[in-house]
Amino acid sequence: MKKRFLALLAAGTLLLTGCGAQGAANSNAEAGGNGGAEDNLHHLTVVLDWYPNALHAFLYEAQEKGYFAEQGLDVDIQSPAGVNDAMSMVAAGKADIGLYYQQDVIQARAEQNVPIKSIGAVVQGPLNIVLSLKDKNITSPKDLEGKTVGYAGTELSEALIRSIMKNSGADPDSVKLVDVGFDLMSSMTTGNVDATIGCLVNHEVPQLEKEGFEVNYFFPDDFGAGWLRGSASYSGLRYHGLRKPVPLLCRYGYP
Repeated sequence: MKKRFLALLAAGTLLLTGCGAQGAANSNAEAGGNGGAEDNLHHLTVVLDWYPNALHAFLYEAQEKGYFAEQGLDVDIQSPAGVNDAMSMVAAGKADIGLYYQQDVIQARAEQNVPIKSIGAVVQGPLNIVLSLKDKNITSPKDLEGKTVGYAGTELSEALIRSIMKNSGADPDSVKLVDVGFDLMSSMTTGNVDATIGCLVNHEVPQLEKEGFEVNYFFPDDFGAGWLRGSASYSGLRYHGLRKPVPLLCRYGYP
């Protein structure tokens, strides 16, 4: 079942980048490929939303066990240099697929008409949490009053913190918000911030516990942000340019 799922995922990815894949095939031909198996693989660049973690296991599993190659794909999985690379590189045509956050995709499309398109969810529900070390005694939005909260480069994180504080009867103007980039965990363990938003319950929590830290966390959607439940999934993105649709795409449920 797992192999079948990964194979379908790989095939679907190829279809979503059909024109780019055709270009890769043409490039191989022009380069004088010998027609072997490697020459027939379509090169595909996938940019992660974060450094590699549990969320990306399915990609590395498919790569390691050859499932991508079975579907005719040569997949290059890249870690981002900046927190917004998955979206910006896809929009600039420098990557075929990116993993990013659905609510940010909506904002980018609605406010800036960024040329990207969400093609599917990697997870079916939110993993995003407000995380802190246990000795900070932060277990709800009200405990964030007067505290410093770190986030990773997205304005929506600021809005989310202020929203759940307001919904909990706390003063949203009393919190200090700091963009800590990729340093969500270290900013807490070094005492630079009291809590962070943007850590994942299935990655940073076990990572910190493994390193000997006791933690507290809560889900924003438990405090008035339930409207994000259906949209807080990670999305696969592709360039929303003038690529012609691939007829076989509908087999995989994509419009």
